[in-house]
Amino acid sequence: MGTQVSSDIDHKATLAVFALIAATLSVLLLVASLVPPPASPSELLAMASGHRAAYGAFASLVLAWAVFSVPLIVTLGHLLRPYGGTLAAIAQLLSAIGVLLLAFAIFTHIGAVLAIADASGPARAQDATYQAAIWSSLGFYLTDPGLMTWGLGQFLFGWIAWRSVGSGAVCHGLRAAADRGSRLSGQFQRLGTRKHDHDFASL
Repeated sequence: MGTQVSSDIDHKATLAVFALIAATLSVLLLVASLVPPPASPSELLAMASGHRAAYGAFASLVLAWAVFSVPLIVTLGHLLRPYGGTLAAIAQLLSAIGVLLLAFAIFTHIGAVLAIADASGPARAQDATYQAAIWSSLGFYLTDPGLMTWGLGQFLFGWIAWRSVGSGAVCHGLRAAADRGSRLSGQFQRLGTRKHDHDFASL
């Protein structure tokens, strides 16, 4: 017989603050990601050299998003644990690892571009462009593992949540049907008792 897992959480105010910060950072990260990327490695270096503060702020935003998203993922996994069991734990682990991998990949890419821009000079412009082209090509290979891991975790979370809502609706419907059946049975029983008393009185 399995042990019932509780979904109650403590420190709700702190976790609510974490969730609010994570949601705000997610919106800011989404807005910042809408900026079209440079079309060539030379434009990438020029943009990094001219907007170092913006690149640094974006890297800090990514790190903050990852740090505040992990507590939210753990809380979500705890809430869904009674409905998903081991599957909820797997979804929690995949989501947390995926977020950290994605954040590390983006932060590493930004750091590499800024380092190339800092180290390059007029005499080494061609070499810097070559290195920037390599890191631009690595962007997909750096971010794809995190995106796939995070995506699978979110898919499992969504499936568990959908199943829990469906099972909750079914259980509610069954309970409602059982209550209606009990009331009807009680009414028939009272009617039968009254008829029996009436027949007995007529005798």
